[in-house]
Amino acid sequence: MSASYAPPPRGFGTSAWGVALHAALLFGLFVLYVIYVPPAAQVFDRYALTLPKATRFVVSLSALVADYWWALGLAAGAALAADFAAIWALRRTGAAQAVVLIATVALLLVAYGALTVYAVEYPKEKLREGLSR
Repeated sequence: MSASYAPPPRGFGTSAWGVALHAALLFGLFVLYVIYVPPAAQVFDRYALTLPKATRFVVSLSALVADYWWALGLAAGAALAADFAAIWALRRTGAAQAVVLIATVALLLVAYGALTVYAVEYPKEKLREGLSR
């Protein structure tokens, strides 16, 4: 008797790479909030800058991520499992809907990362301008 190979269910590959992409982008946001934002926040505190609302939000969110990384990791795991299920369900009905979901979530995560970097870099640039005068 030979063992027969059963291919994975339809939509598994699309779901897997879609979730892998989203997980990588979430990890990138985590790195931004744990490694990139805190040193900038220390600079802002050192110079007692008045920060825009977006920057204050990013700094506060960075503190939250640093304090509750474990809970956010569990929530991200649950969200990625739901993401997998949603992509799989859409892929089974048609490839286009699944790809649109993957692309939309990926673009939102990239945009949020870009806004985070902008919210941190804008006050840093204003500080550089002020110090160079």
